[in-house]
Amino acid sequence: MLLGNPLPPSRTLLKPAVALLLLSPITGELLSASSPPIAFFTPFSLFMLIGLYGCGALLVREYARRWGRGWVSIVLLGAAYGIIEEGLTAKSFFDPTWMDLGILGLYGRWLDVNWVWSQGLTIYHAIVSITVPIILIQLTFPASSGTRWLGRKAFFAAHAWFIAVVVLGFALITNFYPNVVQVIGIIMAVFIVAYAAKNRPPMMGRLTASTVGTKRFYVLSLLMMVTFFPLIFWVGPYVVPYPLILFLIGIVACALYGKVYSRWGSKYMSESQLLGIAGGVLTPWMILTPLQETGISNPDSTAGMTFVGIIYAIYIIILAVTVRRRRVRSMVTGAAAKPYRVMTLSMNASSSFNRRLSRPVIPLPQSSPMDSPS
Repeated sequence: MLLGNPLPPSRTLLKPAVALLLLSPITGELLSASSPPIAFFTPFSLFMLIGLYGCGALLVREYARRWGRGWVSIVLLGAAYGIIEEGLTAKSFFDPTWMDLGILGLYGRWLDVNWVWSQGLTIYHAIVSITVPIILIQLTFPASSGTRWLGRKAFFAAHAWFIAVVVLGFALITNFYPNVVQVIGIIMAVFIVAYAAKNRPPMMGRLTASTVGTKRFYVLSLLMMVTFFPLIFWVGPYVVPYPLILFLIGIVACALYGKVYSRWGSKYMSESQLLGIAGGVLTPWMILTPLQETGISNPDSTAGMTFVGIIYAIYIIILAVTVRRRRVRSMVTGAAAKPYRVMTLSMNASSSFNRRLSRPVIPLPQSSPMDSPS
C-alpha cells in the first residue's frame, strides 16, 4: 500500500508537478531522438508533448495515489498510457506506413495491427516515458513524494489537456485513421489494463526492506534495456522467422524481468535502489545520443542530441550525489534525514486552512512511499 494522503491537497504542489510535466516528454521523446531538439522546442510540439507525456505521467501518478497502489500499478498505468498514445494519438499500432516502423510495418502485421511494434512501444512508454520520470521527480522532491500533487482544478485541467491532445493527434497526425473496431479495441484494452492496475492483489513481496544492492538493480535494468528493445525492434525481425515466436519471446522476457524485480524488491525500496533502476534504464539512451546526432536517419535534424545526453547525465549524477548524501546523513543520525511526510489539512480556531506535516505510518529509514512490488 502507498503511504500518502487519500485526500486531495489544498493546492497543487507546483514544483514536482511542473517538473514531471517537463521531464516525461524530455525522457520519452527528446532523449530518444524521436523528437530531436529542432522539432521538440517549437510551440506546437511543446503543447502537444507536454500535454500528452507530461499530463499522462501526472495522471498515472495521481490515480496510483488515489487508489493506494505502488510501482507495479504505475507500470501498468504507464502501459495504458502507451496504448492511448500509440493506438489513438499517433495511430502507429495500425498504420502500415508509420514513419518509424521500418520492417515492422510488414513483420508482425496481422489483422491490420502491427503486433510486434505495438508490444515494444507499449513497454517502452510504460517504463521509459512514465515510470522512470516519476521515480526521478520523487527522488528530486522527496518531502512531497508521500502525497498527491494535484488539487482538484489541476486534476481536471490535466485531464482536459491530455484529452485535447489525444483528439488533436488523432485528427492531425497522418492521414491514416483506424476503423471503429480498432478504436473500440484500444479503449477496451486501456480499461482492462487500468482495471488490473487498480485491482491488483495485495503486495506479494517482502514486508521488510530489500537488502539487494543498488548495483544489482542498475545492472538488471541496464540488461533489460540492452536485450529487450534491440531484440524486438532491430535483431528479432531479421533472425526470428515467425513474428508470433518473437511476440511470445517478448511476453516471456517481460515476465522473467518482472519476476526478478519482484523477488529482489520489497514493500520499501530505498532511494538508492530506485535510482539504480532509473539509471540502468536511462544509461543506454544517454550513451546513444552522440550516435543519434551523427549516425541515424531522421526527417528532422538531430543537431544538439549530444548536448541533451550530457545535460541529462549531469542531472542523474547530481541526483545520485544528493541521494547518497541523504543516505549518509540518515546513517549518522539513525533516522531518515528528510523523511517522507504526508500533507494533511487541519482547521485552526479561525477556520483557515493550515498545512500540517505528519510522519508516515511506518517511518522506515530511506523507504520509498511507493511499494515496489504492489
